[in-house]
Amino acid sequence: MVKAICVIKQLTSDEAPLTIVFIDRENTARSQMAEAILRSRSRGRVRSFSAGLEPGGAVDDDALGSMAAARVSTEGLTPKPIDTCMGPEAPAFDFVITVCDDAADAIVEAWSGPGRHVHWPMENPATMSGSRRVAFDHVRRKLEAAIDNLIRSARADPLVLARLARDAADERGDVSD
Repeated sequence: MVKAICVIKQLTSDEAPLTIVFIDRENTARSQMAEAILRSRSRGRVRSFSAGLEPGGAVDDDALGSMAAARVSTEGLTPKPIDTCMGPEAPAFDFVITVCDDAADAIVEAWSGPGRHVHWPMENPATMSGSRRVAFDHVRRKLEAAIDNLIRSARADPLVLARLARDAADERGDVSD
């Protein structure tokens, strides 16, 4: 069982920004979109990364198209294995945000790096019915809303991320310290 650690101090201007990694199964769509959106919208206040439990070969073309339509840079996005986010060379993550149920279930066993786990359930746009582009745009908008809420809440209350971690732990039935 994962324990959520719920203490976050307010960062001063000379400290590093928060560092967040988004995890999903293949790291070809949802987590890539979240990484790019957070990087764009936080303007350097949050360092954003993504990885997959079983990374695919390339970022999905419809994910790239949806991001381009929203004028979000996708420069440098490429599927990466979760191992790149763990170990001595990896950044120390403040939060690990899973964006698919498979990853949320598996992250407890797979994750050995620092960071508190929060789950944002997002549909897989590649398996949604209807137009793929509409599905990717729908998921992109949901990610934008979640990220905008995270940024807005963090500005208003520096302990909001701690509450998010605690709430996620409570939803999963984890015990918090």
